[in-house]
Amino acid sequence: MEQAVRLVKRDAQVQNNKWSMANSMNQKNSMTLQDIIEKIYVINEDIEVYERKYGILSETFYESYLKGEEIEDDVWVMDWSDLASAYKILLRRQE
Repeated sequence: MEQAVRLVKRDAQVQNNKWSMANSMNQKNSMTLQDIIEKIYVINEDIEVYERKYGILSETFYESYLKGEEIEDDVWVMDWSDLASAYKILLRRQE
């Protein structure tokens, strides 16, 4: 299970890097407030899919994720990695 947690964190980091690159490119193109709001809605929709699928609120999941708690099933690693990335980006967008 520890390996699964490491994989989730590594995958989340990779996803964050992708999102960060896209985010910095968007910032260079000076995102409008409308662009930011639209992206927040899209991210929220993605997060809601995972929340329904796994029956856990993203806030609860993210706290567990940051603590390094193990996930129940290794098959979930990619989804949880995506959820961690999406939630982290959502938090940044809301700042």
